[in-house]
Amino acid sequence: RRGTHTTVGIRLGQNSSAHDLRPLQIQIVIPGSSAHICGLLTRGDEIIAVDGQRVNERDIVEKVRGSDVVGTKVVLTIQQFRTNKCFDVALVRGAWGAVERKEKLFILFEEIIKLVHHDSSKDEILGSLNSIVEQAKEYEKYRAVSEMKIQDRLSHLQGEMKRLLKECSKKCEALLMMYSGAVAAMHNQIPELTVELHEKVEQYIKDLQRQLHESEVRNADLTAKAEAAAKWMEAIKGMEALAAFSRRKIRNWEKIYAPTQSKKPEED
Repeated sequence: RRGTHTTVGIRLGQNSSAHDLRPLQIQIVIPGSSAHICGLLTRGDEIIAVDGQRVNERDIVEKVRGSDVVGTKVVLTIQQFRTNKCFDVALVRGAWGAVERKEKLFILFEEIIKLVHHDSSKDEILGSLNSIVEQAKEYEKYRAVSEMKIQDRLSHLQGEMKRLLKECSKKCEALLMMYSGAVAAMHNQIPELTVELHEKVEQYIKDLQRQLHESEVRNADLTAKAEAAAKWMEAIKGMEALAAFSRRKIRNWEKIYAPTQSKKPEED
């Protein structure tokens, strides 16, 4: 129901039968509302954004209500009807019931003003004043009931807050005990962990030293083998040189003695 929601005191063209207004143009600024008190809004002004977000006729009501909490603020971006200039206006959400009762009071005040201007009779003016008094009583009654509801709600919330604080306090104590126990357990385990870590580090160093020693042994073995191979290569080179020298001697010998041996059979 409309009375269960908040309002800033604006009736739009989309909710009226006026044919000269677009859906988001203001038809009526409700007297006594936040929109009326600010004094900046008139018929024909158009809402183009709410809290900085563009709106259309489908989501305008939802955006203006927002959190739907009495006393909260909403900022409307307005395009002025006469000048087309845009400006922002901050309004406060109010309860529908309170705004409607204020509207009735303002309407009655306007009727009295009209009666006075038209020199109406004393009885007519008194009747309007009595109506104002009755409306004022109704408004005061509504305000008192609202304050009682608010007070009851506050009391309930205070009770809930106390209960939640107690629960939070118990949970914090439990967490503190768990933390203290964990710290104590870690403190007791630190010496054992330190000894175990020290042993692992020593074993790791020993493994590295062993691997290094094995690498040095392998390097020494490879060096010895390389040196022996180098000696063999030198020996092979010497043998190759000796073989080459021998071949040259043989060839020289063949050149010198071969012709002599071939001539001896001819002389015989």
